[in-house]
Amino acid sequence: MTFLQWRSLVSLALVGASFAPLGAAAPVAPDWLSVVGLYPQPGTVTAQSELAIMLWLQGSRTDQDVARARSEATPSFGCFASAIHPGGNALAAPGPIEIGNFPRTAALLDQARADVTPLLESLGNTFLRPLPYQSFPALTPVLAEPAPFSYPSVHATLGVLFARILDQFDPDDQVAIGATGHLLGTDRVLGGVHYPSDVEAGQRLGNAFATWWIDQPEHLQLFQAACGEWHRQEPIRDVSPSLPPAKSPDTL
Repeated sequence: MTFLQWRSLVSLALVGASFAPLGAAAPVAPDWLSVVGLYPQPGTVTAQSELAIMLWLQGSRTDQDVARARSEATPSFGCFASAIHPGGNALAAPGPIEIGNFPRTAALLDQARADVTPLLESLGNTFLRPLPYQSFPALTPVLAEPAPFSYPSVHATLGVLFARILDQFDPDDQVAIGATGHLLGTDRVLGGVHYPSDVEAGQRLGNAFATWWIDQPEHLQLFQAACGEWHRQEPIRDVSPSLPPAKSPDTL
């Protein structure tokens, strides 16, 4: 089945990911399938390279690596606590923030998760890529994988999406926040539950979804409510960290 055929088959399903109410002056949602692209065809050089990377990681990962990856099992605001040190924030002593002091920010991330989940489910059910260890018994995962399909990675999407949202409040820590968001994805490869291309696609999706979602008019009130927790009057609306250049995997 061609990419254009896929797009026509799932177009109605992906409409459910557009959450702007009638009459709202909201940005038009991107073509999500074009954002994600296609994963490497089994048996190609790219696919073989991905397997080699995962086998190498399986043999070199440490107990500390596994513990960190397991601590990221549920992407959340807490995963970013050590990356955020808002200068001048009366709530924050030297060192990482106290997550309990930011309930509205946590709720904002929860809303973003709820909004992107239908899209992730639609894409997963479109591509139907098996999880790596289902295709290659030599791979031994050390993480649980609740998603039934591999492409794109949910953790990679949420990692970049959450980082982009948090950048709105703490641009001074943009590098650390972005690195943490990317780690939520790459640690899934280390843990044996995603291919590198799953993560790259998820990161592209997370970045594109964040750009679209942050500018939705109905989310402005949520951002403004969270600003008080950061001692800001309003969020920074133009923060858009760049992603590493994406590879050009072989297509199906």
